[in-house]
Amino acid sequence: MSAMIRGAGGGGGQQQSVVQQVAAPTRTPVRDADSLASKQFGTFVDLLSEGEIEGFPSARAYTRDDANYNRALLKDIFLNGTQILRQGADATAPQNADYNFQNITIEARYGTQAQTYIAGFSDIEDETSVNTIILQASPLTRTITDSNVNAARITITVPRLERFTDEGDVYGTSVNLQIRVQYNGGGFTTVIDDTITGRTADQYQRDYRIALSGAFPVDVRVVRVTADSSSNQLLNDLYWSSYTEIIEQKLRYPNSAIMALRIDAEQFSSIPNRTYRIRGVKVQIPSNGTVNATTGAISYAGVWDGTFAAATWTSDPAWVLYDLLISTRFGFGDHITASQLDKFAFYSASQYCSTLIDDGFGGTEPRFSCNALIQNQEEAYKLINDLCSVMRVMPYWSTGALTISQDKPTDATYLFTLANVSDDGFKYTGSDLKTRHTVAVVSYLDTTTQDIAYEVVEDSEGIAKYGVVTTNIKAFACTSRGQAARLGEWLLYSEARETEVVEFRASIDAGVLVRPGAVIAIADPVKSGVRRGGRIAAATTTAITVDDTAETSLPTSGNATISVLMPDGTVETKTINGISGAIVTVSSAFSVAPNINTIWVINNSTVETSLWRVLSIGETDQSQYEITALSYNASKYNYVERGFRLESRTISQLNQPPASPTSLSASETIYESFGQAKVKIIVSWASVLGVSQYRVQYRQTDGNWTSVVVPRSDYEILDTVADTYA
Repeated sequence: MSAMIRGAGGGGGQQQSVVQQVAAPTRTPVRDADSLASKQFGTFVDLLSEGEIEGFPSARAYTRDDANYNRALLKDIFLNGTQILRQGADATAPQNADYNFQNITIEARYGTQAQTYIAGFSDIEDETSVNTIILQASPLTRTITDSNVNAARITITVPRLERFTDEGDVYGTSVNLQIRVQYNGGGFTTVIDDTITGRTADQYQRDYRIALSGAFPVDVRVVRVTADSSSNQLLNDLYWSSYTEIIEQKLRYPNSAIMALRIDAEQFSSIPNRTYRIRGVKVQIPSNGTVNATTGAISYAGVWDGTFAAATWTSDPAWVLYDLLISTRFGFGDHITASQLDKFAFYSASQYCSTLIDDGFGGTEPRFSCNALIQNQEEAYKLINDLCSVMRVMPYWSTGALTISQDKPTDATYLFTLANVSDDGFKYTGSDLKTRHTVAVVSYLDTTTQDIAYEVVEDSEGIAKYGVVTTNIKAFACTSRGQAARLGEWLLYSEARETEVVEFRASIDAGVLVRPGAVIAIADPVKSGVRRGGRIAAATTTAITVDDTAETSLPTSGNATISVLMPDGTVETKTINGISGAIVTVSSAFSVAPNINTIWVINNSTVETSLWRVLSIGETDQSQYEITALSYNASKYNYVERGFRLESRTISQLNQPPASPTSLSASETIYESFGQAKVKIIVSWASVLGVSQYRVQYRQTDGNWTSVVVPRSDYEILDTVADTYA
C-alpha cells in the first residue's frame, strides 16, 4: 500500500491532516498453456491385393529403397477420402504443412514370394509393471532373459511437469532422460536420449520402442539426466511405469501386397476409412510389348513370336483377362491351361485396346483400360463376361480352346446367298421400340475424388423421336470419363441402329468356318430386290463363270466388284473388268483359281451386300448349322469414338421406282366359251427384274379406263368387239 498525505489550513482554526490509503494496481499471474497430452496411435495392416503388384503411381519416380519413395506414395493413400500428402506437394520434404495428416508411419510389401515381414505391426506382447520413481543418482535397470523377444517398449510417466514462481506464475519445464541397453554384460550403450518439454498438470506418458538385436540376457536401464527437484515449486518427477516384451510374429504374407499404417489417434474421432491408389497385379505381356508408365497401355514392336516377357503392370484388359484365366492362385488355372487359350486372339484384342484415341476432353487415352478391384468370389461365367465387356469382346469355346472375338472394324470373312442356305432362306426380326433408350447415365470410379462419378450421354435424334428414355449403366473396371462416355455412346448407338437380327441355316462347309464375332456378307434377293450372287460354274484366276444369267443382274458400272470364297475359306474381292454372257472377267488375278460350286457375290453402288456380325452358331440336324447375326455398320467405330458421320450401305433397290415395262405387244385370237366362238386380245410385255405385280389399264375408243393388277407379264382382254382399243 502507499500513503498520500494532504494538508489544509483555515482562518484561525485548528490545522488538520488526513491520511488516505490507496491500493496499488493488481497483477495477474502468468500461466503457460497445458502443452503435453498423452498420445495414442492406431495401427492397421491392410491387404491391398494379390501380389506381386507394381506399387504406387505417385512414387514411380523413385526406387523403393529411396527415402523419398514412402513420402511420395502418401499422395496415393487417402484417410476418410483425404490425401495424406497433397497432390503436387514436394515429396522430398519431411512432414510439414503440405501434409493433411501428421505423425504418419507406413511400411509396404508388394506381394513377392520372398518379401520380409513388417516389424512392429503383428506382435505378441507381455507387459511388466515397474512403477518406480527414477532419481538422478539411482538409475533403474531391468533384465530381459527370453531370447525370443525382438523388441521392448518402455513406458515413462511424468505425474506433473510445472514450475511455480513466488508471484504465482506457472511455467512449463523439461526433464531429460536416457535409455541404455546392455547385451550379455557387454556394457551399456545409450539408444534413447530424449527431453520431455512442456507443461502439464495431469499425468503424461510417453512410450519408447527399442529393437533388441544382441545376445541375451539384455539389461535395459533408464537414467534421469536432469537433476532431481529439491523444491515444491518445481514438479518434474520421472517414473518408469512398465516395460513390454515384444515378440514379433514375423508374418511375411507371401504373394500378398499389404500396407502397414500407424496414425496419430488425436486426428480422428473414429477409425478412419483407408483408401489406396495402386498399380495392381503384374501380368504376363508379349515379349515385343512395352508398357507406357503413364497410361498403362502396351505398344508393340515388330511381329510377336508367341513368347512372353517378365510379368509387369498394365491396364490392358486383354492380358488382365488372360492372367485371370491361367492363374492357379486366384483365377481359373485349375481348370484352364495356357495351351487351351488362343493367345494370338488376345494379342489382336490387346493391339486394339491399347490404341490411343481422343478422350473427348482435349487429350488422348487408350481405347480400353481395365482398373478393377475384384474382392468377392464371383461365378466364373459372370466374371469372364464382365472383363470381356470392358474391351467389347465375346468369349467362346472352339476346337478345344477358349478364344475371344472383338467387335472392331473388320472385313467380311464369309459370303451367304440363297445358294448356300436352306430353302427357308433368311429370317429377319427387329427389336422392340420399348427397348430403345435415348439417354444413358454411366457410372464410373473417379480416381481424383475417390468416389463414383456419372457421365450423361444423350441421343438427340432419339429424344426427338421417342422422348427421354433413360438407362443406367455401371461401367465395370472404368476410371476414365472418356471411356465411360464412349460406353454410353455405344449403347445408345446399338439400341437405335443395330436393331435387326437375321437367322438362317447353312450347310456344314460354312458351319466349320464361321465363328461367333465374324462379319459376314449376305446377298439376299428377297431383301435387295435383285439376284447378285450364286455358285460358280467354272473359274480361272481371271474369269468367273456364274451359274445363272436369266434371273441375275450382272452390272459392270457403279464400281462393280465380284467377291468369291477361296479354297482356304477366305474372301477375295476384285474389280469387274467386263462381262460376256455368264463369264465375268476381273481386272487383276485371284491368288488361286476358285473352286467350282463355291459362292460368288457382285456389289456395285446401286446394290451392296448387307453386313452382319455373327452372334451365335450351333449345329442342328442333318449336318446343318443355325446362324444368328446382328446388323453391322463399319462406320460406327469412328461415329462413337470421333464423332464422324455414319455411313450407310445401299442394300436394296426395292425402295426405288422400277423401270417401266418395255416391248409391249398385243395380238387378237378366237376362243371358245360355252359353245360360242368369241374374240380376245392378248397383251404381253418384257418382265421387269424384281417386279412381282403389274397394273394394266385399257379402254375402247373414248370410253372409261379399266384397271387391273396382274402377277404375270401378260394379260387377256376377253369378249372383245370390233373397235379401237388403247
